[in-house]
Amino acid sequence: MLSLVMFGGELIISIMDHYSHIWPSLGRTLLLGLGVLTNLVEKERMRQIYLYHIKLVHLLSLYTTIGLTMTL
Repeated sequence: MLSLVMFGGELIISIMDHYSHIWPSLGRTLLLGLGVLTNLVEKERMRQIYLYHIKLVHLLSLYTTIGLTMTL
């Protein structure tokens, strides 16, 4: 997904170079859109890491509970 965002950035820069004489604020608009997209990608990645840690903690507590039950 990050490579897609980087490709989008290169595409935006080429569009800005081509159309800057027609619509000067196009570059700012496109860069703002890329920033929003990058922020969404980063939030999704952080959410996935958080969910992974929650699952890991649940598995560790389950294995600890099973281990304690088996030793008693």
